[in-house]
Amino acid sequence: MRGAFVLVLAASATAQAAPPKVEVVQMTVRREPTIEGVRVFGEPGVELQLAVKVAGKPILAVREDSCRLVRFVDDAGTDLAKGAPTGFFHWVKLGNAFRDEPTETCLLDIRTRSLPAKGAGRIEFEAEVALLSANGTAAKEQRLVLEKGAALTCGPVPITIGSVERSNGGSGLNVQLSSEQRMDTIEKVEFLGAGGKPLEVQPMGEGSFGFGGKKTYTKTFGLPIKGGEVTVRITSFANVEVVKVPVKLSVGVGL
Repeated sequence: MRGAFVLVLAASATAQAAPPKVEVVQMTVRREPTIEGVRVFGEPGVELQLAVKVAGKPILAVREDSCRLVRFVDDAGTDLAKGAPTGFFHWVKLGNAFRDEPTETCLLDIRTRSLPAKGAGRIEFEAEVALLSANGTAAKEQRLVLEKGAALTCGPVPITIGSVERSNGGSGLNVQLSSEQRMDTIEKVEFLGAGGKPLEVQPMGEGSFGFGGKKTYTKTFGLPIKGGEVTVRITSFANVEVVKVPVKLSVGVGL
């Protein structure tokens, strides 16, 4: 469901840089149907999608733990912030996470499981969103044996090999890199064979899991070898900073 909106952006900026730009591109209000037998895809709640541009600051990721939700209400006084997810399913996520490289623009997905009051006309949202900006790269290499527990120190954060398993058919290996710190400042991981020639590696996904406030981050790769020593080359972003973008907006619900 979409409605008209008025946007007010407050952002700190130096004389040398233009202030960040933010605009609402989509709003969805989803309710459970009362008609028996009708189902809808997705959880009930409110979702906002924002387009963001921070001039001269390529955006790599959202740092959820540094974001601050100030106000999320409707004009009937409903506190929508009560339904804002925390933890892994956070209230703000990078909307176009699968980009080839960081750019100074991105989409942000904002959501809450709470619903506006019946007849509400507007939603007001205020927050400070922390974006990880990165540019420039530097590469380092390390020789190591592909075995569980091996330490990889050539990256921007401490990494260990979490698992080494035979791939289906036994013709190669699935190698999982594991860290207790985020690996989002890593641009590329390469595995080099004999003579320093890069192996044809298949990225097999990345993820995170945790319990009690402690998280583990993983990246998994498929290698066309059966084991032994390899050289790992990690290319990381050289210049990394957190850019905080204060956002204040009022959106017409249209209900």
